[in-house]
Amino acid sequence: MSGDLWLPENAQLLIRSETLNKHPSESGGPLFGYERDREVVVTRAFGPGLGAHHRPWLFEPDRAAVQKAIDAVAAKSAGAERYIGSWHSHPLGIARPSLLDRRTARNIASDTEAGCPRPVMLIQATVLRISGLRPGRLRAYSWDPASQRLRSLKITNYVSQARTKSPAAD
Repeated sequence: MSGDLWLPENAQLLIRSETLNKHPSESGGPLFGYERDREVVVTRAFGPGLGAHHRPWLFEPDRAAVQKAIDAVAAKSAGAERYIGSWHSHPLGIARPSLLDRRTARNIASDTEAGCPRPVMLIQATVLRISGLRPGRLRAYSWDPASQRLRSLKITNYVSQARTKSPAAD
């Protein structure tokens, strides 16, 4: 899939905040939403959970917290929203998938129990400026089952509270 990824402002703020708070270690969390045509709409982003492990070059989510979020979102949205992938940070790095990121996306896509054949991956980089640590680029990718690779998505931000319907439904 190539196309657009709609990202609510509040999700981007959570990602930036969590990324800066956990620096110099990686952080991350699950993403929820849906696909429509060639667009992916993120409706919610969650943090890593209290049991997550943060290291400078590796992030391991709190799997119990992720499962709890999956169950809660499915119940609250009556199944309209589902787990669509995850976000994570690359401290002082670039917002491009590593070999481990690509393997992770492939493994999620091939896991039928995950129910996510085209997982989305958001990567938030950080940069060090004279004024201090700042968020760098945020880039989005989606697994393409046909080519067996991650494809870049264009990110479009939206304000979720101001909308009565999703951006892809317009």
